[in-house]
Amino acid sequence: MVSPHAKPAQRPNDAEAKGYKVGTVGAWAAMNNRDRMQVSEGLVQGKKITVLRDSGAYTVLIRRSLVCDKDLTGKKSGVIFADITIKWLPEAITEISTPYHSWKVSAKCLENPLYDLILGNDPGVRDVDTHEPQ
Repeated sequence: MVSPHAKPAQRPNDAEAKGYKVGTVGAWAAMNNRDRMQVSEGLVQGKKITVLRDSGAYTVLIRRSLVCDKDLTGKKSGVIFADITIKWLPEAITEISTPYHSWKVSAKCLENPLYDLILGNDPGVRDVDTHEPQ
């Protein structure tokens, strides 16, 4: 297990910082099971996006290129991924419009996510099945 106190060079995702691309099984599974995933369309800053409603997550991730610099808070926070790697991601507050959430949201910025916006179980995000706020 990776210590959250580990120095950046000691973290497993250091290979990514050096420019290596690492394939993931999750990416293949996501691309081949889209009909079973909660994927829809939405808007960020008026731009059309793909949205994954991830009921197994507790954060909101957004593609960094969709976020205006003025929307960045200047803070970074750690996000633990399924393989127990930790990424320290910049935070932003931005306006979104999706079937699950339609107002300003605090999100973590990721350079190259599978979907433009990944909505976890953040307060106010609608349930996957009932579309009722949680």
